[in-house]
Amino acid sequence: MALPTPAIGFDESLRSPKEPTLFLIGAVFSGLVWLVLIISVVGVVYGLIGVAFSLVVHALFLAHVRGNALKVSPSDSCPTCMPPWFDPRKRSASVRCRRSTSPRRRAL
Repeated sequence: MALPTPAIGFDESLRSPKEPTLFLIGAVFSGLVWLVLIISVVGVVYGLIGVAFSLVVHALFLAHVRGNALKVSPSDSCPTCMPPWFDPRKRSASVRCRRSTSPRRRAL
């Protein structure tokens, strides 16, 4: 006894002759999109690692400068070390930035 043919089937007359070419173009394009997506996700991870590394290096540099620098008061300054116009400009910049105190000077 033969099995009956299914009532639902694909009608070959509905297939476009361009379909194999369009399928190949779609497969290549979607493959490239997935490749870019994978690379960009990995790139984001590497980018975050780079940002974290640069922040740590920057913090270590600031710690090095603060640890090896000497605090200089206005009475310690000499005209050759700091120009005479430096302190008034520093105070006016502090006022413009709404700081209650003027930042300390450090010399290496």
